[in-house]
Amino acid sequence: MNHPGGGRNDIPNRLKRQFFIFNMILPLSIEGIYGPIVRFQFRLDTKNHGFTDEVKKVIENLTSATIKLW
Repeated sequence: MNHPGGGRNDIPNRLKRQFFIFNMILPLSIEGIYGPIVRFQFRLDTKNHGFTDEVKKVIENLTSATIKLW
């Protein structure tokens, strides 16, 4: 299903729409990529951001829970 050229022919769009591509990131990448993003968005590194300890605990475990769910 590459681009046409070099002996390959393109298939019609009416046939292409019958296919579905589902891409998932490997679980090991989730902690390394999304963990720092979540911590930054909720500013867990700063002391006085207005979140209770329970909320901070949930946010810290969010990426590991995503990996377990996957």
